Amino acid sequence: MRNTKKFILIVTAALIILTLPSVKAEYVTDAKDTLRGVKSILVVVKVFSQEVQKNALTKDEIQKDVELKLETAGIEIIPLKNFPTLKPYLLIKINTAYNRLGVFAYSSLVELKQLVYLGSSPDLSFDAITWSKIKTGTAKERELEETVRSSIKDLMETFLNDYLTVNPEQNSNPQEGVGDNFPFVVNRKDKTYIVDRRGEQWDITQAVSIGFKPENFQYGLGKNAITPLDDNSLRNDSLKAPSDMRIIGITENSNAQAYSVPKLSRHEIANSTIGSKPIAAAY
Repeated sequence: MRNTKKFILIVTAALIILTLPSVKAEYVTDAKDTLRGVKSILVVVKVFSQEVQKNALTKDEIQKDVELKLETAGIEIIPLKNFPTLKPYLLIKINTAYNRLGVFAYSSLVELKQLVYLGSSPDLSFDAITWSKIKTGTAKERELEETVRSSIKDLMETFLNDYLTVNPEQNSNPQEGVGDNFPFVVNRKDKTYIVDRRGEQWDITQAVSIGFKPENFQYGLGKNAITPLDDNSLRNDSLKAPSDMRIIGITENSNAQAYSVPKLSRHEIANSTIGSKPIAAAY
């Protein structure tokens, strides 16, 4: 266990170093101020991971997720065929590393690059990173795809929250925005979609074509809006729980685990293992 933790710390640090930007502007003001007035963005996704590709998480899927998030904030998407470009572009970088015990360390980076000019020499310009956030963590192989994808969505929500803070006019339409404005309806070319609270899009084009009104659809929370717990949420038995806490207990030979009902009520299910057996505790 100690070796596993040491591996994860070392690899996570290495992944952070690999994804750190080579040129980054020193912010005179808050980084979000550099997002003011940005109307269009090109998205570039780079995946440095054979494991992620093997788990069916493709660049195209991430590209689609990110572009949809931007469109919900009223940001025009510049076609990828125009890259490289002098326009602002959002760079998404994903790195993973694997150990023999089936644990992946990952890093997800989102950074906005813009053309900047030197104050001392206004005729000189170059690409610089004006906004950047990174998220790192670990996941088991079966959870890697969803964990990495979720990390990108979290970073994009942070980006859009900053963007809408300095561009409040972009959020004036109740069907275009983030956060409390989900779910909503968006039209893209000849398609109609419902976008749920997790940013997933659901094609309702056929239903609309036969007369259904999107505003009359009953929306749920959306796929994966309630996230399951995993073994990372388990605590050592030396940390005593309150004596009156309701739990779900599971035993297998000499192994025993307990799951807090109050916590499960917010997540509904815990995907875990006891001994070498996979289990699911639900409430």
